[in-house]
Amino acid sequence: MAATLVLLTATPWWLSQSVAAMVVFPDVLEVVQKTQVPVPLAKNKHNTKKKKVVDAAPNRILYIGQFGLGHRLSKLAAAHHLALTTTTSMATTRSGQDNNATTATATTVVPVLQVHWGTCGGTAGNHDYDSQEIFAALFGTNRLTLRTVGNTDLETKTVLLRNDVLGYAAGQAYKNARVAIPAHYLTDTSSSSSSPDKSPWWSKLNADVKLFRWLVDHFQAAETVRKFQERHGWHQHTMIGLHVRAGNGEDAHFIDAARGVSNTTEYVTRTVQRLQQFLATLPTSQEPPLAKPYKLFLATDQANVIAAVQRLTATMGIQTVAFPQSHPVAGVSYQAWKQGDQCLAGWTAAWVDMMLLSQTDMVVAAMRSTFTQIVPLALVFDRGAATNINNNSNNINNNKTGDFHPWKWRFCEADATRLSCFADRQAWLFRLPEAFAQGRIRTVTLIDHKGDTSNGEEFTVLENKNNYSNNNNNKAAAVVHKVMVHFPDIPAADVSAIPNFVQTAPASATLPYGDRINKKYRTVQGRKPIFRADWTLA
Repeated sequence: MAATLVLLTATPWWLSQSVAAMVVFPDVLEVVQKTQVPVPLAKNKHNTKKKKVVDAAPNRILYIGQFGLGHRLSKLAAAHHLALTTTTSMATTRSGQDNNATTATATTVVPVLQVHWGTCGGTAGNHDYDSQEIFAALFGTNRLTLRTVGNTDLETKTVLLRNDVLGYAAGQAYKNARVAIPAHYLTDTSSSSSSPDKSPWWSKLNADVKLFRWLVDHFQAAETVRKFQERHGWHQHTMIGLHVRAGNGEDAHFIDAARGVSNTTEYVTRTVQRLQQFLATLPTSQEPPLAKPYKLFLATDQANVIAAVQRLTATMGIQTVAFPQSHPVAGVSYQAWKQGDQCLAGWTAAWVDMMLLSQTDMVVAAMRSTFTQIVPLALVFDRGAATNINNNSNNINNNKTGDFHPWKWRFCEADATRLSCFADRQAWLFRLPEAFAQGRIRTVTLIDHKGDTSNGEEFTVLENKNNYSNNNNNKAAAVVHKVMVHFPDIPAADVSAIPNFVQTAPASATLPYGDRINKKYRTVQGRKPIFRADWTLA
């Protein structure tokens, strides 16, 4: 008998409820309609509000996602890492010369990570959207297999995670709270490292790559992406991905988080100008992909940004392309469109943008956004590294080698006057002095003429320079966006409740694991934490 989970969640007051008419991009709608993958979930609205999830399954971790795509994937990545690293000792018997010797090996406590993102409520034509789970519509299944399911797993015990994952927080939370980062956390360790001092943070980032490549491989509209890339000569160009999260009229929470800009056109113009100056610092002739002409892929939440960027890059001799889609009149699509074709096409288009950004040669985050820091950042930094995915299997722990990526600069961050680019994920995350000294961080900055722009705007390149000024006033030579990638806590949280529950609880039991909103780092000494650009090192 399956467990019944009653979810009582509320839509945050700060999120817009505006709804706009939508013209669905035909390719997206066609794929959405062809990939109706029924899953045994009770009827459930897209925001998972006051609904039941009833399902028969092996022992599992069930992750309930909320809010936007970047937010959901950042939390899902934490849930995935928790599932992979919460292990127990399993006895195995080996026959042969050892006379059926029994040994103990570590294995994941649960064999399945199940994902629930709600459904697109309503019925249109022959489509019952109440039976179509969003995650399954995108990726063909809502169950990620972590290991082979054994007889002892068939008790339908559920570890329930709602939004936040206990024991994980965004990197920025550790900065703001001045959590001391151990020295061995600073060294990027590969997935093959067996060092006893291996950092759990790099283990988490390696697991993220594994998960995100699995999602890319299982995306149900992959043919739409392939056709778009073929139409625009994707592989015949050096592709630069630009993400502009302008807010599209959002207020309240978006403004409170200091994510808005007063003049989007001016900000985008400055960003493109800095990108042009950065490209001018690169050699004009060397091995591919630099030998190939540039093309820019733009992902944005605001339709008028597309034409503006196209005009700007045309003066540089660079074509800008964007995936055809509709945008809400105001706000974000996951709040504006909750029904039928609009809802599913909105989620599909959002993932297509994210997936295409991850397949560019270099990603430029014009503003801080989880959208770029999750899948795109992980995968552009991973190019050329070994990954653990298999195209033809739901098991996300099989081996596959990543594609070769010869481009040095992988990920860039912009602010009002600067553009900083990073050669690797360790340089991006910690901004250590050696990363500057080794030329793994490069910043193009606008020269301050104290208001006098009669001679036009001038830029200079900052390189081989420490990130912070000598008086440590957090005035960084490189741009520092908030770190939204989630990492295991320091010290690591005690997860023993999970194996204890799985091994001792009765069949069909449910363990609510953690609060929907983790309050641990939301205040520091009773106050809202202030933004800190630098890490506190132990």
